Amino acid sequence: MTESSLDEADAGWRESRANASDTNAHPARDQGIEDDSNPSDEDLLRAFVGPNAEKFVAIHRAQKAKRRKLSFNWVVLLAALPWFLYRKLYLYGACLVLGPIILVTIFPDLSGVSFAGVAGALAVVSNRLYVETADKRIKKLRAIGLPPQDLLERARKAGGTSPAAAAFGTLIMASMIALQILALTLPPLPGCDDVQVRELATRMVTSGLSRRGVESTGLVLTDFQPAGSEDDSMRRICSFSMELGDEKATWYLDVFWANPETGELRASLVSSLDSLRD
Repeated sequence: MTESSLDEADAGWRESRANASDTNAHPARDQGIEDDSNPSDEDLLRAFVGPNAEKFVAIHRAQKAKRRKLSFNWVVLLAALPWFLYRKLYLYGACLVLGPIILVTIFPDLSGVSFAGVAGALAVVSNRLYVETADKRIKKLRAIGLPPQDLLERARKAGGTSPAAAAFGTLIMASMIALQILALTLPPLPGCDDVQVRELATRMVTSGLSRRGVESTGLVLTDFQPAGSEDDSMRRICSFSMELGDEKATWYLDVFWANPETGELRASLVSSLDSLRD
C-alpha cells in the first residue's frame, strides 16, 4: 500500500470517529428534540390532566381564543363528588359535601328540585372550572423556573387523577343515597295533632314539672301544629301551648321514630325552636 493510500485511510477513519462522537454528544438533536425547548401550555396541560386530556385542551384553546365552548359533563351530573375527587379538586369536593348541609340549615325550605338545578349547573361549568384551575397551577409552576423535563414532571404530579379519592367519594355518595332510600321506606310520622304525639308531650311536660317539684294539676296542652320545615318521615317538629294556672308558654317537641316497626316514638322537649337547630 502506498503512503498516499495510508494517509487517505487515516483521514477517513478520523472523520468517521468525529461523526460518531458528534452523534453521541447530541442524541436529542438527532431525534428532532431541542434540549432547551420550553414545553407549551398545551403540553403542560396534557401532562397535568392525564387521561382524556384532549377534551380539556380543546376547552383551553377556546378560552385562549375567547370563544365560548359548551361542554357538558354527564359524569358530574350523575356523580359530581367522585368526579371532583378523581380530578384532585379536593376543595370543591369538600364544598359539595358541606354545601348542602349549610344550605339546608340556612334555607330549610329548599327542595330536591333546587339541588337538581345545582347539579345541572355543575355539569355545565365543571370542565371549564377544571381547565381554569389547571392553568393557574401551571402558571405557578412556570414561575419557579424549572428545566423543561422537571417542569413536565411537576405538572404531572400537581395534576393527574386519584382513583382512591374517587372511590371514597363514591362511598360517601352511596351512603347519602342509602339514607334517602331509608327515609322513603319509613312509615310517616304521626301528625302534630295526633293523639300519640299529644300524649307523648303530656308525659314529657308532666315529668319535667315533677322533677322541678311543680304540681301538674290543671295542666292544659293545646294548639298542636307543625313548626319549622323538618317535617318528613325522619323528623317532625311541633309547637304547642302549655297552660298551668295563670302561666302560659309555647313549647316545641322534636318527634322522631324510636322503633318504626312497633310505632314507638321519641321526642325532645325545648322552649325555643332555635335550640333544636343548634
